[in-house]
Amino acid sequence: MFNIIEEIGQAKGKAKESVIAENIENALFQRVLKASLSQLGSYGLGSKTIAKIKKDCKPSTETKPFDESVWGLIDSLANRTLTGNAAIIALTELGETLSANDWELVQRIVLKDLRVGITANTVNRISPDFIEVFSVMLAHKYEAKRVKRRSVHVQIKDDGV
Repeated sequence: MFNIIEEIGQAKGKAKESVIAENIENALFQRVLKASLSQLGSYGLGSKTIAKIKKDCKPSTETKPFDESVWGLIDSLANRTLTGNAAIIALTELGETLSANDWELVQRIVLKDLRVGITANTVNRISPDFIEVFSVMLAHKYEAKRVKRRSVHVQIKDDGV
């Protein structure tokens, strides 16, 4: 999976979209995209905490695969059933058991930054409404001509009344 993410990062412009389109049917790829690009929710850990965890991890010769247990931990972070020091300890232990590429992918998911130059909008151009996007409606700049002149009744409001 990490190789696909890196391939997207190395591609330029529209080539990123073609790499995404080639792999969009892959269930694991879909899950990685949704977990890392969704603007709704977070994992409760910042870049400083992840850097500390990364520093504290001791590499292991035996590695486990990026499987459902890893997704279970990521879901626990998202649901806030795993927080604080317990989350730090769990991620440290996970980092010691995963391969370097899988551990890097977990870090990028938790930080919600794949570092490949794509956003939810990029993915949604290929597969519409694949990732929910939180769009903000902005107000217009103030222009005096937009203000309508009318009489206004104003009264003072007392607290508690």
